[in-house]
Amino acid sequence: MVTADPELTQKVLTTTLNLFRIITIYLTPVLPEFSAKVSELFGEKPYQEFKTVHQVLTSRQIGLYKHLMTRIDPLKVKAMMDESKSIAEKLMALKAKAKTNTTTTSPQSAGKIGIDDFLKVDLRVAQILSAEIIPEADKLLRLKVSLGDETRQIIAGIRSAYKPEDLVGRMTIIVANLEPRKMKFGMSEGMVLAAGTGGSDLFILSPDSGAKPGQRIK
Repeated sequence: MVTADPELTQKVLTTTLNLFRIITIYLTPVLPEFSAKVSELFGEKPYQEFKTVHQVLTSRQIGLYKHLMTRIDPLKVKAMMDESKSIAEKLMALKAKAKTNTTTTSPQSAGKIGIDDFLKVDLRVAQILSAEIIPEADKLLRLKVSLGDETRQIIAGIRSAYKPEDLVGRMTIIVANLEPRKMKFGMSEGMVLAAGTGGSDLFILSPDSGAKPGQRIK
């Protein structure tokens, strides 16, 4: 026979919720959106530092329950993995082609373009407002950039070279008139320019001090 014990029940529920909160804080770097929902549930600011796990919540009123996650659909996961694999293979093929061109073609023999062709490329100064990991893609970061009077989302293959937190606030150069590309992870509305051979050997281009978001490269 089970006897109701309100005090014990309260202790068990309080402990369970605190453990759930601690686990969520540690998962924040990989599940930022889920973490934000949990912090809202507990009436706290978004979790940004691991040291907040040492705070134990007591006598705290939590918000109304909201559905935090949906069950993973194996078919959708496979589709995302297949698309990620396809993108990775295309990137590797492009890098291999670029490397071959670099080793076999000297700068003097590179193909020439006219000034009219160059002027078609709209290069702009942009400031990175936020950067986040895309869990389903191990080489991509989701960036939100400012062009002064507008913001854009760019999916960039620079995750192996940069931590998201190291990019926030940085100025860079983007191709602003590149045709937007709809990807599994969202719409990519431009391209961040970077130098290097790929992988960890990537360096995003930055303008000189004084340049402002939205200014065109001339």
